[in-house]
Amino acid sequence: MTRRASHARSIVVASAFGAATLGVAAPCFAQLAPPAPMGPNVAAASNDEARRRQQTDDLLRRGGIEDSGRPLSFFYTEAGIGLSHVGLATLSNANLGLSKTTGTGPVIDLGAGVRLLAFTLGARARLHALSNTSLWQIGADAAFHLPINPIEPYIGLHAGYAFSGAVADSAVAAGSGIPAPNASDVSLRGLGVGIEVGGDYYLSSLLSLGLDVSGDVFFLHRAAIATGAALTLPSGSSSGLGVAGTLRLGLHL
Repeated sequence: MTRRASHARSIVVASAFGAATLGVAAPCFAQLAPPAPMGPNVAAASNDEARRRQQTDDLLRRGGIEDSGRPLSFFYTEAGIGLSHVGLATLSNANLGLSKTTGTGPVIDLGAGVRLLAFTLGARARLHALSNTSLWQIGADAAFHLPINPIEPYIGLHAGYAFSGAVADSAVAAGSGIPAPNASDVSLRGLGVGIEVGGDYYLSSLLSLGLDVSGDVFFLHRAAIATGAALTLPSGSSSGLGVAGTLRLGLHL
């Protein structure tokens, strides 16, 4: 009886030891087990991802080939020449003191600035050599460009200081009971703001030939002028409109 009980206890102890050993070893065998096979859905997703990546690479490669002649530019300078017509008192005239307030003539301008992708910001000087007076504009301009190789349309805004240079003798008027002042004494000062629409054709990555049309609004003031002993032509002001067409050559760096 005692021998049987001792044999039974040995079997129980051996069984418990075997179960504990399997419990410890089971995680190790689980880690060594091969990964589950990939299903058809997972393989299809991987193929789609690879196909999209390849299409993206193809587009980037094609874009690099098409744009190889138009590298990014960060600075520009340009010169333009054209024709302008300006009415100094088209909108209002409060004793401006000119008998001829409209004029037509050539226009020239110079500009330079910086470029960030499709936007440009720069400074510009423009001279309207009109038949009645010369009118200068010095200020800043900003534009948005739409790069379409090799043509680049754009639209921009500009604003700045406007002032007259030489005034023609025939454009000076006398006030009521006051003799006409000397043309050299007449000086106009004010503000000019405008908008321009145009396009550039890139002859190369560095040079472009462009054409634009611009419209301006001028707000001008003339100081009082002494015309003789105790006689003075009172100050005056006006607001007018101008339009110009310009052919320009640009350098892009």
